Amino acid sequence: MNDTRSIPPEPGPSLSKANIWKSIFGWKALFRWDALGAVVPGIFIAAGLGMLGIDWFPHHLLLSQICFTIAGVLCVVKIIGHAIESKDTVNSRWIFGIVLCAICVSGDLWIISAIQFHKKLVDLTPSILPLPKPATNEPLHSPTVIHETKPAHFELRDPGFKQLPNSPPFRLMILMINTGEQSAFDLEYQIVMMDQKNYIVSAPKISGSGGGEIPPNSPTPYYNDTVLIPKNMPPQFVVLRLRYKDAEDSKTIKTQMFYMQWSGVVNGITSPDFTYVSIEQKKELKSRVDGLLKTKQ
Repeated sequence: MNDTRSIPPEPGPSLSKANIWKSIFGWKALFRWDALGAVVPGIFIAAGLGMLGIDWFPHHLLLSQICFTIAGVLCVVKIIGHAIESKDTVNSRWIFGIVLCAICVSGDLWIISAIQFHKKLVDLTPSILPLPKPATNEPLHSPTVIHETKPAHFELRDPGFKQLPNSPPFRLMILMINTGEQSAFDLEYQIVMMDQKNYIVSAPKISGSGGGEIPPNSPTPYYNDTVLIPKNMPPQFVVLRLRYKDAEDSKTIKTQMFYMQWSGVVNGITSPDFTYVSIEQKKELKSRVDGLLKTKQ
């Protein structure tokens, strides 16, 4: 007698034994809670991509590499965990894990290496990028620096009547220094002394010249022992006129005027120094001494 009990059907491929590839790439996988495991790596991937475009953020490239590294580790862990929990054959699970892990690791390493190469390129950028173009349409060129040599020019140091240990007791001394960058030569000088009250010449005009070269920063002392100072002498104006040439323009005679005043001699006490006059006194002196200091050209 035949057994009428139903014979269970051959076990077919159920959901738990479905192909491992379909279980993760199939459209039904989107409705499973484990699909949310892709969200966490996705967050780190989005953060890594975002850091690439934020140049002003400190160490943005390094943070991007860290984000991609964490995302890659999470993906590998997810793949290995899924392969272990799958009900598919052992060979399929091994192939699944090896293939996807290899793709994930190689892609992650490629991205991290590309960012590292970009970091080195950024570090070298200041030395290899061209200079920015000027604001105008003129061609970019290196400016030519022209150093103009300062012509010969004299300054006075400690002019006045200086006391001497021997006779004569006082000496007219004026130290002239060429402060320019060119040598001076053919130096001529004239000195006039005038009473401060009435602008009358009180001593003979002193003239002289020097034919030697006066190099830059070279002191040229002038002294005169022939000026006799009485025991009492009212304040005086002292005007010094220099005429000279310099090596830069030997055909042009240059003139310098020095307008000074001297306190004179009071009760036998001689003031030792000359000082510069005021602007008003200079204007008055200039109008009076031009005729006195004329020199044949």
